[in-house]
Amino acid sequence: MTWLMLLSLLAAACSTNTPVPASKPESSEPVLSGASADPQRVEFQAEDGRKLVGYYYPSKYEDASVLILMHWAQGDLCDWADVALWLQNRAGENPAKLERCANPGAVSWRNPSWFPAMAPDASLAVFIFDFRGYGESEAGGSGPDFVKDARAAFKTAATLKGVDPAHIAAVGASIGADGAADGSVVAVAGKIEH
Repeated sequence: MTWLMLLSLLAAACSTNTPVPASKPESSEPVLSGASADPQRVEFQAEDGRKLVGYYYPSKYEDASVLILMHWAQGDLCDWADVALWLQNRAGENPAKLERCANPGAVSWRNPSWFPAMAPDASLAVFIFDFRGYGESEAGGSGPDFVKDARAAFKTAATLKGVDPAHIAAVGASIGADGAADGSVVAVAGKIEH
């Protein structure tokens, strides 16, 4: 339950009401992105050439804050798929669920009460991905290589259509928690190289 409170606080901090840098013209109304609510498959590479796979859940707004969700050891991006849909807050548009994350007949460990209703105008862009050796990403490497994957996720998230590269945050568990901290290093003070 603690992680849900942290995500809720992060979602509030990254909401569309977050002040934008002075270089952007102020707008009284957020601009709709026109992007489909369906998750988009994204293939990208770590600095050592390892092929990684993620899914981007676009916000309903242009220049949206993006939250990168990083899975735990022995998991994959499916661990975050329901959370990504919740943070995207576009359920009314009936976004597709990832087929690879479907587990017919299984009892979900997630409780629907963990996902309270969000303000109708709240919508984050969300990026989830598989670390190397998990899910659809290329196998090989070990713990220290996960840093490369996390950095690549930050760099990739900064280039996604509809994302404000100045507003990127990450949340993770286990190897994802390490990745969130390590990947943020490239995001500090605009050090993300696109």
